[in-house]
Amino acid sequence: METIDITTLTPEQRKNIFAQVEAEQKREEEQKQADRDTYKEIINELVDEAIVKIQKVSKELTEIKTEIFSSFEKALDFKRDLFGVKSKQRSFTFSNKEKNARITLGFRTISRYDDTANEGVAIVREYIDSLSSDGNSRKQARLINSLLKRNKQGDLKPDRVLDLYNEAKLIGDKRLIEGVEIIMQAYSPEGSAYYVEAEVKNGVGAWVAVPLNVTAAKFPDDYQVKF
Repeated sequence: METIDITTLTPEQRKNIFAQVEAEQKREEEQKQADRDTYKEIINELVDEAIVKIQKVSKELTEIKTEIFSSFEKALDFKRDLFGVKSKQRSFTFSNKEKNARITLGFRTISRYDDTANEGVAIVREYIDSLSSDGNSRKQARLINSLLKRNKQGDLKPDRVLDLYNEAKLIGDKRLIEGVEIIMQAYSPEGSAYYVEAEVKNGVGAWVAVPLNVTAAKFPDDYQVKF
């Protein structure tokens, strides 16, 4: 590329060159802005298209969920009339004849305790601290501590609290029983959601969940995510 020595140019020639440079820079900036606008428009179209598809799937899932619950509720009503027993179950699992597909319907609850549970736990801990250091006492302390273990959300587990109550009754310590009863009385479960789970057996006979949400859905084997 030939280099131009601007010192050899006339003022008019230099003026023309600077004007050309400015025009080129302006064109490049305008092109960059146009490309940015194009990108934003592409994203806008993709988002609008994706939302429509997702809303369609969401609506279909709602309709399917309602239809499935309605169908199985009728089947359960028939079962109650057939056997004359009203179950207090909050979840039900149904399998086909071949035992290679099953549907589970239910209602999830979140285990919650009010703040008085902390006082009950403190009383139980006092009992643990009062135990001697002999072998049996250490085993008892480990058992009680394991039953006080909280879940990932930091809440006590109701089934373990019940086991703790049964253990306290066996031990017979009134203060320990009082502490566990305070915990039990603090139990205040919250309703979560009605759910549907579907599973099928794979080629080796293991149960595999059918993905029912976008996060759980798998990509085809030949698809590679590039980000």
